[in-house]
Amino acid sequence: AAASYLAMLLARAHRVPVPEPVYLDTTGTTVGAPGIVTRFVEWKQWSDQQDLLAWAATLVRLLVRIHNISPAPEDRKLLLDCN
Repeated sequence: AAASYLAMLLARAHRVPVPEPVYLDTTGTTVGAPGIVTRFVEWKQWSDQQDLLAWAATLVRLLVRIHNISPAPEDRKLLLDCN
């Protein structure tokens, strides 16, 4: 849960649309299992069937933003290594 919490904070700091994490329970004492409490996110279908090219371009820009995130060395050791 701690790695996901940090990843959400980093993503939000780089304007990636993820829920705002408000509480990290590393032991499960509060929420019953290790986990994260986030703010409510209004669900909305995020596709525009009218203009697929514009929709795809928006996704590409978002992916570029995600892949340009360069965590500080102290943060890297806390994130999951997916290699």
